[in-house]
Amino acid sequence: RNAAEIKEPILKIEALKNFTIEFPKSNYSPRAYLEIAKNYLDIDKTDSALIFADKYVNFYPIDGRLNPYNNMAYTLISKKKGLDTALAYSQRAVQFARSENIPNIGIYLDTYAAAQYALGKNEEALNTQTEAVKGHEDDPEYLMSLAIYQDAVGNTKEALNTAANV
Repeated sequence: RNAAEIKEPILKIEALKNFTIEFPKSNYSPRAYLEIAKNYLDIDKTDSALIFADKYVNFYPIDGRLNPYNNMAYTLISKKKGLDTALAYSQRAVQFARSENIPNIGIYLDTYAAAQYALGKNEEALNTQTEAVKGHEDDPEYLMSLAIYQDAVGNTKEALNTAANV
Protein backbone atom coordinates (compact mmCIF):
# COMPACT_ATOMS: atom_id res chain seq x y z
CA ARG A 1 0.00 0.00 0.00
CA ASN A 2 2.83 2.36 0.79
CA ALA A 3 4.46 1.72 -2.56
CA ALA A 4 1.20 2.38 -4.38
CA GLU A 5 1.17 5.92 -2.99
CA ILE A 6 4.66 6.78 -4.28
CA LYS A 7 4.41 9.15 -7.24
CA GLU A 8 7.99 9.02 -8.58
CA PRO A 9 8.19 5.97 -10.92
CA ILE A 10 11.78 5.00 -10.09
CA LEU A 11 11.12 5.12 -6.33
CA LYS A 12 7.88 3.21 -6.80
CA ILE A 13 9.65 0.55 -8.87
CA GLU A 14 12.34 0.11 -6.21
CA ALA A 15 9.78 -0.15 -3.40
CA LEU A 16 7.77 -2.72 -5.32
CA LYS A 17 10.87 -4.72 -6.23
CA ASN A 18 11.84 -4.78 -2.56
CA PHE A 19 8.37 -6.02 -1.70
CA THR A 20 8.60 -8.87 -4.20
CA ILE A 21 12.01 -9.84 -2.83
CA GLU A 22 10.80 -9.80 0.78
CA PHE A 23 7.49 -11.51 0.05
CA PRO A 24 7.99 -13.58 -3.12
CA LYS A 25 4.93 -15.78 -2.57
CA SER A 26 2.57 -13.03 -1.47
CA ASN A 27 -0.82 -12.85 -3.15
CA TYR A 28 0.07 -9.21 -3.87
CA SER A 29 3.20 -10.09 -5.84
CA PRO A 30 1.46 -10.29 -9.23
CA ARG A 31 -0.02 -6.84 -8.72
CA ALA A 32 3.44 -5.56 -7.75
CA TYR A 33 4.92 -7.09 -10.92
CA LEU A 34 2.17 -5.50 -13.00
CA GLU A 35 2.75 -2.10 -11.41
CA ILE A 36 6.51 -2.40 -11.93
CA ALA A 37 5.93 -3.20 -15.61
CA LYS A 38 3.55 -0.25 -16.02
CA ASN A 39 5.97 2.14 -14.35
CA TYR A 40 8.84 0.95 -16.53
CA LEU A 41 6.63 1.55 -19.56
CA ASP A 42 5.90 5.05 -18.30
CA ILE A 43 9.61 5.87 -18.22
CA ASP A 44 10.30 4.24 -21.61
CA LYS A 45 12.21 1.23 -20.29
CA THR A 46 10.35 -1.32 -22.35
CA ASP A 47 12.90 -4.14 -21.97
CA SER A 48 12.68 -3.91 -18.18
CA ALA A 49 8.90 -3.67 -18.40
CA LEU A 50 8.74 -6.87 -20.43
CA ILE A 51 10.80 -8.74 -17.83
CA PHE A 52 8.25 -7.84 -15.17
CA ALA A 53 5.34 -8.45 -17.51
CA ASP A 54 6.64 -11.98 -17.85
CA LYS A 55 6.98 -12.31 -14.06
CA TYR A 56 3.41 -11.09 -13.75
CA VAL A 57 1.87 -13.66 -16.09
CA ASN A 58 4.15 -16.48 -14.95
CA PHE A 59 3.24 -15.95 -11.29
CA TYR A 60 -0.04 -17.69 -12.10
CA PRO A 61 -0.36 -21.41 -12.85
CA ILE A 62 -0.70 -22.14 -16.56
CA ASP A 63 -4.44 -22.72 -16.29
CA GLY A 64 -4.88 -19.36 -14.51
CA ARG A 65 -3.14 -17.11 -17.02
CA LEU A 66 -6.08 -16.22 -19.25
CA ASN A 67 -6.82 -12.83 -17.70
CA PRO A 68 -3.19 -11.97 -16.87
CA TYR A 69 -2.26 -12.56 -20.52
CA ASN A 70 -5.12 -10.38 -21.67
CA ASN A 71 -4.50 -7.66 -19.08
CA MET A 72 -0.80 -7.42 -19.87
CA ALA A 73 -1.46 -7.41 -23.61
CA TYR A 74 -3.98 -4.60 -23.19
CA THR A 75 -1.53 -2.62 -21.06
CA LEU A 76 1.23 -2.95 -23.66
CA ILE A 77 -1.12 -2.01 -26.50
CA SER A 78 -2.41 1.05 -24.67
CA LYS A 79 1.19 2.20 -24.06
CA LYS A 80 2.14 1.33 -27.67
CA LYS A 81 5.19 -0.57 -26.45
CA GLY A 82 6.23 -4.21 -26.58
CA LEU A 83 3.66 -4.86 -29.27
CA ASP A 84 5.12 -8.19 -30.38
CA THR A 85 4.83 -9.39 -26.79
CA ALA A 86 1.30 -7.98 -26.59
CA LEU A 87 0.39 -9.96 -29.70
CA ALA A 88 1.87 -13.15 -28.23
CA TYR A 89 0.09 -12.69 -24.89
CA SER A 90 -3.25 -11.92 -26.50
CA GLN A 91 -2.87 -14.86 -28.87
CA ARG A 92 -2.22 -17.16 -25.90
CA ALA A 93 -5.32 -15.80 -24.16
CA VAL A 94 -7.46 -16.49 -27.23
CA GLN A 95 -6.00 -19.98 -27.64
CA PHE A 96 -6.69 -20.78 -24.01
CA ALA A 97 -10.21 -19.32 -24.16
CA ARG A 98 -10.95 -21.44 -27.23
CA SER A 99 -9.51 -24.61 -25.70
CA GLU A 100 -11.56 -24.12 -22.53
CA ASN A 101 -14.72 -23.03 -24.40
CA ILE A 102 -14.84 -19.76 -22.44
CA PRO A 103 -18.28 -18.31 -23.21
CA ASN A 104 -17.25 -14.64 -23.40
CA ILE A 105 -14.32 -15.02 -25.76
CA GLY A 106 -15.09 -11.64 -27.33
CA ILE A 107 -13.09 -9.72 -24.73
CA TYR A 108 -9.96 -11.72 -25.59
CA LEU A 109 -10.56 -11.46 -29.32
CA ASP A 110 -11.01 -7.70 -28.97
CA THR A 111 -7.57 -7.39 -27.35
CA TYR A 112 -6.04 -9.70 -29.96
CA ALA A 113 -7.50 -7.57 -32.77
CA ALA A 114 -6.10 -4.43 -31.14
CA ALA A 115 -2.63 -6.03 -31.02
CA GLN A 116 -2.88 -7.06 -34.66
CA TYR A 117 -3.96 -3.56 -35.67
CA ALA A 118 -1.17 -1.94 -33.61
CA LEU A 119 1.30 -4.03 -35.61
CA GLY A 120 -0.25 -3.04 -38.94
CA LYS A 121 -1.97 -6.39 -39.49
CA ASN A 122 -5.18 -4.67 -40.52
CA GLU A 123 -6.87 -7.49 -42.40
CA GLU A 124 -6.25 -9.90 -39.52
CA ALA A 125 -7.50 -7.30 -37.04
CA LEU A 126 -10.70 -6.87 -39.02
CA ASN A 127 -11.31 -10.62 -39.17
CA THR A 128 -10.62 -11.03 -35.46
CA GLN A 129 -12.79 -8.06 -34.48
CA THR A 130 -15.63 -9.32 -36.67
CA GLU A 131 -15.59 -12.48 -34.58
CA ALA A 132 -15.23 -10.50 -31.34
CA VAL A 133 -18.36 -8.47 -32.09
CA LYS A 134 -20.52 -11.62 -32.09
CA GLY A 135 -22.52 -11.40 -28.90
CA HIS A 136 -21.51 -7.75 -28.48
CA GLU A 137 -23.48 -6.25 -31.36
CA ASP A 138 -24.74 -3.41 -29.14
CA ASP A 139 -21.39 -2.61 -27.49
CA PRO A 140 -20.09 0.73 -28.82
CA GLU A 141 -16.45 -0.02 -28.00
CA TYR A 142 -16.44 -3.27 -29.97
CA LEU A 143 -18.23 -1.60 -32.87
CA MET A 144 -15.96 1.46 -32.96
CA SER A 145 -12.94 -0.83 -33.09
CA LEU A 146 -14.61 -2.72 -35.92
CA ALA A 147 -15.18 0.56 -37.79
CA ILE A 148 -11.52 1.54 -37.35
CA TYR A 149 -10.34 -1.79 -38.75
CA GLN A 150 -12.85 -1.63 -41.60
CA ASP A 151 -11.46 1.77 -42.53
CA ALA A 152 -7.88 0.53 -42.20
CA VAL A 153 -8.46 -2.03 -44.95
CA GLY A 154 -10.15 0.51 -47.21
CA ASN A 155 -13.79 -0.27 -46.43
CA THR A 156 -14.54 3.36 -45.59
CA LYS A 157 -18.24 3.24 -46.49
CA GLU A 158 -18.75 0.14 -44.34
CA ALA A 159 -16.75 1.79 -41.54
CA LEU A 160 -18.94 4.88 -41.67
CA ASN A 161 -22.08 2.74 -41.53
CA THR A 162 -20.73 0.80 -38.54
CA ALA A 163 -19.74 4.03 -36.78
CA ALA A 164 -23.15 5.58 -37.53
CA ASN A 165 -24.87 2.58 -35.94
CA VAL A 166 -22.93 3.15 -32.75
